[in-house]
Amino acid sequence: MLSGCAVDGQIQIVVGRGESRCVTLKLVNDGTVSWPQCTSLQLAAGPSCGPQVVELPVVDVGASVDVELEVCGGEGGCEMWYVLVDPASVQAFGSPVRVMVEEEVKAECMVMECETVKTARQGEYVKCSWVVCNTGVVAWPKEVKMDLFYQSVEGCAPESVEVPGEVLPGQTLEVEVWVKAAEDFVGPFTGLYSLTSPSDAGFGEVLKCEFEVEDFPYMEGQVEQTEEETVEAVEEPAAFGVEVVASCVLCEGEVTGGEESFEECVIGRVSESLGKEVIVEAALKNGTGRDLEGAVLRNVQGCDHGVGLIEIGKWCAGEVVQVAVGLKVSEVGTTSWVVEEGGRVILPALSVDLM
Repeated sequence: MLSGCAVDGQIQIVVGRGESRCVTLKLVNDGTVSWPQCTSLQLAAGPSCGPQVVELPVVDVGASVDVELEVCGGEGGCEMWYVLVDPASVQAFGSPVRVMVEEEVKAECMVMECETVKTARQGEYVKCSWVVCNTGVVAWPKEVKMDLFYQSVEGCAPESVEVPGEVLPGQTLEVEVWVKAAEDFVGPFTGLYSLTSPSDAGFGEVLKCEFEVEDFPYMEGQVEQTEEETVEAVEEPAAFGVEVVASCVLCEGEVTGGEESFEECVIGRVSESLGKEVIVEAALKNGTGRDLEGAVLRNVQGCDHGVGLIEIGKWCAGEVVQVAVGLKVSEVGTTSWVVEEGGRVILPALSVDLM
């Protein structure tokens, strides 16, 4: 007697809408005679989400055969029934095989707004921000990041930026990155980010950061010439106006790395920091020659480890302030911080390698 069945009884597979995926179906000959040549597995009921007919080899009694089915995903999924067909009588035999296809619901994202400057000077830090919306029907997966997959000039934009919190369907969120215009480049700059997570290589619309780098460096007190008159440019922070007078990096109460710097920024290194509490301390001196109103220390690169911004407040010229950044290290890498006033960057202040 001809007979056969699926080893697992039924097959269940999850496929995204408009995508295809292969599933392996193991069939076994549980009858008393071999399956004849040209025996086939045919779709008997359900939509055509898989192949209509699959030809099978001769299968001896007690033996099994693996059948690859390429299944396409559709809205809401589908259910298909396959049967074994005897080529001589064109009759079905054995047990029918049920293949259930479920729709994989993926996270979705739409860019609602994008804000950045049109032009930047060489060496200037530029803020690029976007308002994004979860336009899907499920919450975004955990640990979502903005990952840089293209920049027209290397070394300008941060490689990865964390997206804070859980984003439910219909919710909007503002995300931002700080990009440093190249000091030796003139022309258009483009940086492209995608939203990723450990469970999703990328979803939603691409986040674009575009601006023109002008042919002169970023510095304080520049003068701009118009056709009618000469006017002084809006006062901008000095490129190296903050002096670091002392610094150290503490890990669980012990000094494990750190260097003093009197130029651009503090550079510290902490080994075996993953999962630990790290405190970055620095004494910063306002060397811009003017009072700063509403100064803050802001994370602009790498994981902020739970602390995105520290308020300094009014910072008088020549005043030394002590800052301490407490980090719970959730991932290794470099985390960088800048001093900012009114949305404008004064200079890089802290850069710590967490290893």
